[in-house]
Amino acid sequence: MYEIEVKLHFPKATVLELQNSLAKIIQNWTPPITQIDTIYLSKNMTEYKIIEGTKIVRIREEQNKTDNVKQILTMKIQQETKLSSLEYETEISDSKAVSKMIEAWDFVEFVCVEKTRQKAKYGDYNFCLDTVKDLGLFLEIELLSSSKLDSKSAQDKIISFIEHTIYQHID
Repeated sequence: MYEIEVKLHFPKATVLELQNSLAKIIQNWTPPITQIDTIYLSKNMTEYKIIEGTKIVRIREEQNKTDNVKQILTMKIQQETKLSSLEYETEISDSKAVSKMIEAWDFVEFVCVEKTRQKAKYGDYNFCLDTVKDLGLFLEIELLSSSKLDSKSAQDKIISFIEHTIYQHID
């Protein structure tokens, strides 16, 4: 699956304020879930700069309100523009064992990110509203495709959507 995204940071807004501002175009946000993402990068990287072809591995532990925990392994291969990647994803049952496998493949833990996420959809766009621990509120807008997209054109489409639709509704 190809993923092209744009992220917006709202350091002074609350989730409710942003949802209320966007209510005319986006309703039906999912209930909040907690996600803990452990990100791994190749230990052979000479500098931690994400460029085309860089492989990023993530173990996500996702917990919903009923305390069901889902564990997901993701491999992202960076495409030609920032925040565009080819993704392979599968559910796993033992994140600790998979973490050891990842390290055996010469990847090292780079960062762990904890967030609360709510999702919504509008047309072709997927929205993720993330409250990231120690970083604040982010709105991620993404396009997904099973076939390769021109990532620059796709990001330009998202940015145009933000400028002409999203910003009109944000206070």
